[in-house]
Amino acid sequence: MQTESDNRPHNPKLLRNELFATCKWWMGLSILAKVLVFAVGVSSVWFSLFPDVAPYVVGGLMMLAELAMWKSDQTRGVAEALHRKLDFENSFGWQITKAEISDILARADSNLERLGKDKETGSNFFASRDEPGPERAVGNLQESAWWSKHLAESMWLRCLTLVIVLVGISIMLLIVSLHTVSDPLVMGKIGKVVTSVILLIFSLGLLRFTVGYFKFAKTSEKIEDASKALAFHPPVEQVAILKLWQDYQLARASAPLLPTWIWRERQKKLNALWASYRM
Repeated sequence: MQTESDNRPHNPKLLRNELFATCKWWMGLSILAKVLVFAVGVSSVWFSLFPDVAPYVVGGLMMLAELAMWKSDQTRGVAEALHRKLDFENSFGWQITKAEISDILARADSNLERLGKDKETGSNFFASRDEPGPERAVGNLQESAWWSKHLAESMWLRCLTLVIVLVGISIMLLIVSLHTVSDPLVMGKIGKVVTSVILLIFSLGLLRFTVGYFKFAKTSEKIEDASKALAFHPPVEQVAILKLWQDYQLARASAPLLPTWIWRERQKKLNALWASYRM
């Protein structure tokens, strides 16, 4: 972790945060493009706007969505790799080398001046006061897995709620239209809109997000329990805690990204609970 003797000119924690922010920005652009595809499609069906141009607009938006998601995945890979190194730096004191940071900076669109600020906080994003080693590592893992468990739980419940709402609206629209609409042309348009809503659920990956967040929450809970068991029987074996860290990091990397807004929404409460009951 970063200490007074650390002479690295740029803060790896801030670099990690900037990489994840970039990754989420591209992911947001991809989601926006898919929503616009739905909007253009519905407008074209219901209002017959630009029928000749709409297919080209939809095609362009789909290409943008795929390119943005590819860029997001590419950036996330770099961010996750740096995040893993920061986990071990803080837990075991295995400092990230200047060569590794320079390679990441060279490939990233980063403001170097901004990354040089806030050096004092460094990578101290865990609450543990232990010295670097297996005991600190097991405490850090408990904290990280506990946070991930609750954030992922919040996300899978929100995603599931959104899926239920969209499906419910579609079913209600069909039921109401069957009892109130007699024009076959209008019925056809309603059917196309409902089909578009169902396709939007799959296009946005809402079901995949729901399952992914659910699995990550359960895996984080299991890893938290396993790390507790290690902490209750000191001394903690380095090999055992390393294996748990790797299992957790693999689960985190394969799970959907946790959006920044859910962290901001729950940060104050979870911080207070951790300080009151877990430290």
